[in-house]
Amino acid sequence: MKNSGAAAAIASPRKIQTEQMDFARKINRKIADFVHYVETCALAAGMRETPGAYVLFEEAGLNAFAAGSGAGKSVVAITEGALLEFDREELEGVVGHEIAHITQG
Repeated sequence: MKNSGAAAAIASPRKIQTEQMDFARKINRKIADFVHYVETCALAAGMRETPGAYVLFEEAGLNAFAAGSGAGKSVVAITEGALLEFDREELEGVVGHEIAHITQG
């Protein structure tokens, strides 16, 4: 019986666990950064209350949006794909853009 090589493609459980932990650390840091940018941009824009900050998990597209208007009635959301893809400056720019949608109506 010929070996198809499938066994060689299977990663060890330890490697998978390490990769999952690395991903968890990365996404947790990115989420914390995103929330921080929403807070600081809202403050800089003179908003009395910070909009909710939401991540659309398992959405690979590069997108973000703002919804609502006024204090306590607004949110800024970003897709997981955008959160992972964008660097700090891009993420700050996206958040600032979305905050402007809220403050400018």
